[in-house]
Amino acid sequence: MHDGGTLVAEFPFACRDDNTWVSVRRPNHGLEDLLGCREAERLVLDSGMSFPAAFVSGEKIEPERWRVAFRADHRQEHGDLA
Repeated sequence: MHDGGTLVAEFPFACRDDNTWVSVRRPNHGLEDLLGCREAERLVLDSGMSFPAAFVSGEKIEPERWRVAFRADHRQEHGDLA
């Protein structure tokens, strides 16, 4: 993900801490740094809503209950640890 790409993960993806509490920042357990992205938005889908994920190949995947968007996280490249 650091150099671009697509992450497709089944929900919930790395969202609980060691005590099984929901983590504020997702993904957790160091996966944010490994993947170079973090959760930006989560949308609960009502019946009839359509938000497919589209790929370069033209294939589309329709989420069933949740649509989670991740954004690239470039803080480490700029030295910002906040």
